[in-house]
Amino acid sequence: VYDASYKVNSGMVVDGNRHGVWNELTCTGTKTQSTPTYWWVDLGEEIRVDKVSIYKRVGYESRILNATVIVVNDITPAYLDGLKDNISESMLCGTISTNDPVETINCGGKQGRYVAIYKTEEGLWEVCEVEVYGQVADDNKNWALGRPTGQSAVYD
Repeated sequence: VYDASYKVNSGMVVDGNRHGVWNELTCTGTKTQSTPTYWWVDLGEEIRVDKVSIYKRVGYESRILNATVIVVNDITPAYLDGLKDNISESMLCGTISTNDPVETINCGGKQGRYVAIYKTEEGLWEVCEVEVYGQVADDNKNWALGRPTGQSAVYD
């Protein structure tokens, strides 16, 4: 059941709750708009990102297909909007390519302060949890948990 009063925000997906159910106040989504659309998390400092796990909205996993996961050091909207055709190999972790409820993207130690999910195709998409694992001091730490986030447009 869809609840129209459910208000999303980008921080809902770094709360440690892996449930993929929309009305449990754990997911966020973009609205349908011209591209690009994106979500990002500020890791607080530059780290070597090993992997990013994305927990998708149950029943709508295909909406986020073909989005890319990138690691960058600049997160201003002007910078992200300008990336559409300029995502370099040095920042690209990979592309979301399955309908699986959870997809883990290997980043291979790419360095940056921000991790972003970036989609150049038109359409809305949802994500329910993002976990970022990397190396500075603790190899097993979820660097995204509770950190500041943002996105291009919030579904309403």
